[in-house]
Amino acid sequence: MPDVGASPSRDVFHDFQPELLRFTFRPPTHWPEQVFSGSDMNLYYDGRYPNWYKRPDWFGVVGVPRLYDGHDLRLSYVI
Repeated sequence: MPDVGASPSRDVFHDFQPELLRFTFRPPTHWPEQVFSGSDMNLYYDGRYPNWYKRPDWFGVVGVPRLYDGHDLRLSYVI
């Protein structure tokens, strides 16, 4: 199976879209520190099955700190 870099659906804008969405996803009811946006990151949705995940190009979550434990970058996100 080819990787994302070899995918025919990848175009010149693929890398810019997450940045554009991150800069424009600013919910007015939440502090910036409580808004997390991820791109090309594993999104785990069932704790019973750790191999079940999705990897969307971009997603946003409100009410969640940007950093894990206040200092670490997030490598994945669990719903």
